[in-house]
This record gives sequence, structure tokens and C-alpha cells, in this order.
Amino acid sequence: MLNLEDFMNIRDLKQQGWSVSAIADELHLDRKTVRKHLLDRPQAFKRENPAPCKIDPYRPFLVLLGPKKNILV
Repeated sequence: MLNLEDFMNIRDLKQQGWSVSAIADELHLDRKTVRKHLLDRPQAFKRENPAPCKIDPYRPFLVLLGPKKNILV
């Protein structure tokens, strides 16, 4: 899967008038991959290391308390 930088490079090179084959050669990708990402809409950016959830330190306690107080964790 391509990261956001590669995806944007493909889009930028195409806007500059590069052919699909030239983009594929430049970025060391298959032509079909380049074509696929040119036709796709941009995907939502996902962090590689998402921040921990604020309730993570309390999750074990909430799991124990859940059935008593109808808490979904």
C-alpha cells in the first residue's frame, strides 16, 4: 500500500503532464498501480502510530465494572 507522500507524488507528476508509464518508472511502481491511484479518490490519512486512547489506563477497571453499571468498553 502506498503512503500519502507517494500518492501525492503520483498526482503531482500527472498534473505536470507526465504519462502513467513515466510516473511508474520514476517511482519504481507498476503502471497498473499508478493508474489505480490516479482513478481513486484520496484515502483518509491514517497515523502510523496512533496516539493511545485516554481511557486505556482505566480499561481493566471499566471492564470489571461494566456488567454492574451497564458500561460498554
